[in-house]
Amino acid sequence: MTVGLNNTLNASRLSLLSQQANIDIIGHNVANVNTPGYSRQVGIVQATPPLADALGMRGTGVATTRIMNLYDRFIGMQLNIENSNKGMWEARSSTLADLERTFNETGDYGLLPVIGEFWNAWEDLANNPEGIAQRVSVVEKSKILTASLNSVNDDLLTQERILGQSLEDGVQQLNNLTAQVANLNQTISENELLGNDANDLRDRRNNLLTQIAAMIDINYFENDRSQVTILSANGKSLVQGNESYNLRVDFDPLSGDPQIVWHNDSYPMNETMQSGKLRGWLDAWDDLKTAHNELKELSSALIFYVNQQHVQGYDLEGEAGGVFFEHAISLSQGMDNQGDGVLTFDTARGIDGVDWENLQNYDDFEIRFNADYPGPPTATGNEFTIVDITTGETIDSSNVDIDTSVVGEISIGFNGVDPNDPTNHGGYFVKIQYGSGTAPRSGDTFSLSFRDNAARTVGVSGALADPVKVAASDNPLEVPGNNGAALKIAQLQHALTMSSQSSSFNEFYSSVVGKVGALAQMAKNNGEHSAMVAEQLQLKQESVSGVSIDEEMTNLIRFQQAYSASARIISKVDELLDNIIRMV
Repeated sequence: MTVGLNNTLNASRLSLLSQQANIDIIGHNVANVNTPGYSRQVGIVQATPPLADALGMRGTGVATTRIMNLYDRFIGMQLNIENSNKGMWEARSSTLADLERTFNETGDYGLLPVIGEFWNAWEDLANNPEGIAQRVSVVEKSKILTASLNSVNDDLLTQERILGQSLEDGVQQLNNLTAQVANLNQTISENELLGNDANDLRDRRNNLLTQIAAMIDINYFENDRSQVTILSANGKSLVQGNESYNLRVDFDPLSGDPQIVWHNDSYPMNETMQSGKLRGWLDAWDDLKTAHNELKELSSALIFYVNQQHVQGYDLEGEAGGVFFEHAISLSQGMDNQGDGVLTFDTARGIDGVDWENLQNYDDFEIRFNADYPGPPTATGNEFTIVDITTGETIDSSNVDIDTSVVGEISIGFNGVDPNDPTNHGGYFVKIQYGSGTAPRSGDTFSLSFRDNAARTVGVSGALADPVKVAASDNPLEVPGNNGAALKIAQLQHALTMSSQSSSFNEFYSSVVGKVGALAQMAKNNGEHSAMVAEQLQLKQESVSGVSIDEEMTNLIRFQQAYSASARIISKVDELLDNIIRMV
């Protein structure tokens, strides 16, 4: 009989320990009800091994054998995939919202009304070509236009800097997250190989995986050592065991475009990333760069066509018109050039090196040396070619004027044909000057870009501070009554000058505004859809792993009652044992 009582006493003792363990687990769940990424824990309760006696297999009680967290890995992987999509669209949408505000034409202060006032001023001058007031209006409206172009350009440059910083900060954040996962891998592995469940550490790691997935699309799996391996979409390791591998952002020194690379071997990652915030920022960079290039295109075309007409006109004093718009045409040398050559304008020709009247286009060009330049008298000019970067075509040598007779410099005229002088092919007149230094070597390049600085540096010519210098006539003998030049400039607003001569200035800019708006709306809609799907998956995961206070309180009562019952059994067994002892 006493053997039975001792077994009952021990079974009740084990029950107390088991119920107490489960009450402790409930307290831990309630304490972490608001902890991000926490998964509800439950005790696994099992009957202890039975003992055989004359009555058969007699139960010996109960034990809580382990603590398990409730987490559905399949839902977790689905959620991380959708978090990657959500992160991508949120990052892109945020940048596009800023871009949309820059190109906001819903009010009276957009660029379109300013452009309209500019054309109206030229029409007024065409209607009264001798008027000083009309000339003053042309200059002032032009200053407002150029200031607006400068301002929009500055906004875009600021957005590019912010976006570039976001990319660098995002990559740094990603590197910090992967380093934390690597550290947790080590700790979890050490604990679980000893037979201890590392549930809280696993929750922290799962939470980190969610944050990483929001940054970049990943694949991941757990090995038999309880360590998670994280791979990028192209199979590059981000985490392997207790080691993490960093990414970094490199910016192209010429274009300024960002490239995300795998730190260990500089492997480019841009094209392989399909989702995540980093992908969203890269796509937003392309959106921003496209809009910026179109602003440069608009500014370049405006400068080119207005100047081309204005230099052919005549002012109120019968003098030939100068340039109306000024801007800094970019001249540069290749960063890897071996020679000492420097590209400059030949200011002795044209207007500071530009023959606006015969200039053919505002494309960008590159002078490429295919042989070492020997200098005079053996140089022929065949040591280099001129490539139109905008079209990709090489300029025929018959349309280039080259003078190789001067020691220390090369004079080049290109991108223009003077119908009155077949030997003059210069719209641009430039010099490559190397003085007593090293002449250009094979592989050296020199670039001319009309577009690069157009929106940033465009301004009204300082000579037009005197409104008399505004050219309205196209015939010096008909000053002041002739309006030919002013009329031609006013008519540019309707000319098909943009997008390969398929649209006018206003139509081109309206299409830019429309594309930005459409992209912003698309990103917003896709972001909202991804957020909704992610929210549904999160709710599904929480139905499995979320902590419900009501449910925990119900379980608390259940375990508390079992604890009390076991305690009462112990009390009764103690009385029985006491009676037996007194009977002896």
